[in-house]
Amino acid sequence: VIHTWLSNPLLFIFLHLQSSKCSVPPCDVLVGGSVTLQCYYNSTQVASHYSWYRQEGQNHLHITNVQPQDMALYFCGSSHNNIVEFGEGIFLNSISKHVTQEPTLALAVPGSSVTLNCSVRPGTCTEDHSVYWLKQGSELGLLHTHGSRCKPHGPKSGAQSCRYHLQKHSVSKGDAGTYYCAVASCGEVLFGNGTVLQVSDPNDVHIVVLVWLSIVRTGVLLLLISMCLLVYCIRST
Repeated sequence: VIHTWLSNPLLFIFLHLQSSKCSVPPCDVLVGGSVTLQCYYNSTQVASHYSWYRQEGQNHLHITNVQPQDMALYFCGSSHNNIVEFGEGIFLNSISKHVTQEPTLALAVPGSSVTLNCSVRPGTCTEDHSVYWLKQGSELGLLHTHGSRCKPHGPKSGAQSCRYHLQKHSVSKGDAGTYYCAVASCGEVLFGNGTVLQVSDPNDVHIVVLVWLSIVRTGVLLLLISMCLLVYCIRST
């Protein structure tokens, strides 16, 4: 249990994880990432002493390179007039598995091929995992599945990840949509952030460009005619 001692009562604590705030427990952080436990108190008096486990002199606790053993229930408390009070606490959950999809946006033309990538970091789970590809709103269900075959990717000294691919050949406009990579292992399923596939016909783009050019030329022609009429009227008077 990590705690802090303040000279005034403390009522709450919350986590700041990267660019997002988490005020409702539990809070998740990836293994190897960083997290800051922010401790505030509402009082006109100045705190005389801060004390966290493994850190002194600061009211915010910074944890870098988060590991599974950091998973715990954290409390921020205060001591005032021999009365010790604690906030409700927040459970910090370290996530070792992570699913990443790239690219987030894929552009294709009808008849071409496109490859969607999915990177899986198994983490501490020793069981084989299965990878599924799904399309949002598709009535066909699963599009493709991978067994436990893994192609290691990344530096040998760092966390290894497995890469999977979904290749679509001769795409059509009906293939447009959002595709998700799902990983099932150790009794849970994790989803990637999704890849949006946009399929557009170059001919459609050319038609749009021609229409806009026609509109611009028509506008310029009308402007010239108006100017000529204006000059004629001025000279006539």
